[in-house]
Amino acid sequence: MMHPKILLIEQTGELQKLLHNISELKAFNFISTSEPPLALQLCDYLSPHLIVDP
Repeated sequence: MMHPKILLIEQTGELQKLLHNISELKAFNFISTSEPPLALQLCDYLSPHLIVDP
């Protein structure tokens, strides 16, 4: 079974750490980058279900 993918675009990585510590979110795959141009490439390649850019 494939888990839904969430792409995080953030500079510090703090949100990624927080989300990984929430047990209810273990069913998701998190991909993270701090570079918006790379995020666009990841969107094309991975087709994430949700994009978070705080």
